[in-house]
Amino acid sequence: MVCGIDRDDVRFVINADIPNSLEEFSQMSGRASRDGAPAQSYLLYSDKDYSKASWLVSKSITNPERLTINLRKLQTMKSFCLSTTICRRSLLVTYFGDPEIKYCGNCDICKT
Repeated sequence: MVCGIDRDDVRFVINADIPNSLEEFSQMSGRASRDGAPAQSYLLYSDKDYSKASWLVSKSITNPERLTINLRKLQTMKSFCLSTTICRRSLLVTYFGDPEIKYCGNCDICKT
């Protein structure tokens, strides 16, 4: 569920379900640290989340073209969750068309 939060002092964002797309994830995780102070964003994921989200998308969208697009976006989000070797910020910025970065120093991949 996406909620409108108009605050600049958010320090933690926790996604307890898989977002439906990288756009949605970026919007939610971007709520942390709007004021530039340190903040953390967590994404909890399991394969059951993907199965449930896929089922919900399939049941809620009747337009076949829109359904294909939304399921593709969900699959991209699943791939993002399962990535274990590439900087997550790099995955996000290249998805949105910005130049690739090798190391952000902040994501779970870069910190390990």
